[in-house]
Amino acid sequence: MRIFAHRGASGYAPQNSLGAAKKAVDMGALAIEFDVQLSKDGVPVVIHDFFLDQLTVDGKGYVKDYTLKKLKEFRLKNIFHPAYSDEQIPTLEEFMSILPDKLLINVEIKTLLSDKRDIENKVVEVLKKFPQKNNLLISSFDHELLHRLHMKYPEYRIGMLTGTNIINALDYFKNTPIKAASVNLALDLVEENLVKELQNHGYKIFVYTVNDRDIALNLKKIGVDGIFSDYPDILSENFQSGKKL
Repeated sequence: MRIFAHRGASGYAPQNSLGAAKKAVDMGALAIEFDVQLSKDGVPVVIHDFFLDQLTVDGKGYVKDYTLKKLKEFRLKNIFHPAYSDEQIPTLEEFMSILPDKLLINVEIKTLLSDKRDIENKVVEVLKKFPQKNNLLISSFDHELLHRLHMKYPEYRIGMLTGTNIINALDYFKNTPIKAASVNLALDLVEENLVKELQNHGYKIFVYTVNDRDIALNLKKIGVDGIFSDYPDILSENFQSGKKL
């Protein structure tokens, strides 16, 4: 079972920071997941929340309302080690540049209904600067975006994110025009039969967010292909089960 360092090693460093990415690599992570959205001037930046308030020391309001230059003035909140006290919001290009070529990279595209910019094209423009990093998965909750992405850039593997119960989930994923490589399921949606049925239809099943070792081991037992965890070391013998951020 593959373990994705969720927003980097976000149980040990500020989420989606360069420090969290480096920490994940140092811990031996073989896969990483992070979030991307656009600045006001159209630069893909790595940050999860649409609002700055919870994740930065002094930023307020929407990420999309600030230029990259202004976003770089904010510092990410740090509850970990003083070494991370000066972390900034990274650009996608900065983030990609420090990742090992062999790492499995899951880029999650974040979208707002009110923001109609072509973020998928901006993201791909950056990804194409790193042809050696070809073990990529692009995911999103916005399945219309994923469909556009698949039609225009069929060379990229796609992960369909879902955080809600879908009626007749197997039919939905079987009949979607999106040719996805994986279904990325919320933990509370996982059922062994659904996992097996989706796998039989050709999907990898990745589950988020798993920060309890016992749960991780159970998911491994039922055959889940991967999990997203704030703790890349969650399956190590030294990990304390039940540890949470």
